[in-house]
Amino acid sequence: MRLTATLALAFCLLAPASAQSISSSLSATGAKRWFKGNTHAHARIWLPLPHGDSSPKRMARWYKEHGYNFLCLSDHNRIGREERAQKLVSPDFVFLPGSEITADTRMRLIYKHKHEHAPERIVHSTALNVDPETWDTKLGNSFTPQDSVADILRAHREATERAGGIAIANHPNFKGQISAQDLIDAGSGFFEVYNAYPHAKNFGSGARPSTEAMWDEVLSSGRLLYGVASDDAHHTKRWNAWLKDELGIRAPAGGGWIMVRAAELTPAAITAAMRDGDFYASSGVHLERLAWDPQQGLTISVDLDATRAEVANAYVRAPARDVATADGITLEFVTQGGQVAHTVNGPSGTAPLSQLDRYVRGRVTYVADGKAFYAWTQPVFLTSTTK
Repeated sequence: MRLTATLALAFCLLAPASAQSISSSLSATGAKRWFKGNTHAHARIWLPLPHGDSSPKRMARWYKEHGYNFLCLSDHNRIGREERAQKLVSPDFVFLPGSEITADTRMRLIYKHKHEHAPERIVHSTALNVDPETWDTKLGNSFTPQDSVADILRAHREATERAGGIAIANHPNFKGQISAQDLIDAGSGFFEVYNAYPHAKNFGSGARPSTEAMWDEVLSSGRLLYGVASDDAHHTKRWNAWLKDELGIRAPAGGGWIMVRAAELTPAAITAAMRDGDFYASSGVHLERLAWDPQQGLTISVDLDATRAEVANAYVRAPARDVATADGITLEFVTQGGQVAHTVNGPSGTAPLSQLDRYVRGRVTYVADGKAFYAWTQPVFLTSTTK
């Protein structure tokens, strides 16, 4: 048990206004700084199936040139691919080693032949910041017909944590495999509330709830869960732009990321800050101020200049959600049961404690020209919770 209100977001933070200011802030001393990064991206692989269109070096160069500070090349059941791009490492850009643990019956034809009536399993997790020298890349193939989705997620999490890393349950609505109860039963501490891949279905589909509804179900059970955004990028080249229109599968870089406040730009410092909930997720919105006061409540302010500059980029606009609402900014403070406890129509606001029940998390919606962009802050519990 822990009193999360004094640990997860007990801070008052200023976000940099642009990618340039992120880099320049690295020379500051004595204070934590914001770093922009992506935990889920894919470089080119030919076997067992073609996947991604860019080499690890080209993929990493895209992120560095577009103002990111860290990147995980999380290829399926592989690790260490960042070694091919180590020359790009600099004082303002580093790699977090990792792998997308891929427990997937679609990739195991012999398994399906041997176990004709076995349930479909499409359960992916990012093992973030684990040692490439000792990581077991066969973990993704170790599930059995008897394993539930929660069993598989738990195995991913436990192996990742033994290796000193962070396990992130990826795209829970992709193929509709992962439920909120699975996240609870598996003891998941991180999941992708937003994934920019075209078929991630972040906002729900049919009977499937949105990832945010799943998040609130987990939080309302009393379990702490942090939300990550990623782009799940597969493509940086222009020649395959037709994939988006013809097949709906083109996944360009840049559609989702996290902003992490850390003492320094190292894999250890980034993951330590994430474990403390010292980050927010975004699909285009930059925050200027994010403050938690145990006496006053949660305050959020949007950095309008940085947000406008960000959403002007085609690679950010392309995967963004189409909406019919008018342009503007809405701050929503979500509490127990997924209820919106307080709403502000504007770039800055505070949710008073008197309106909150058990926990609070913030959602910022910025609408411009028929596209919606978001930021999600991490939950703060007002009472003790499990982790």
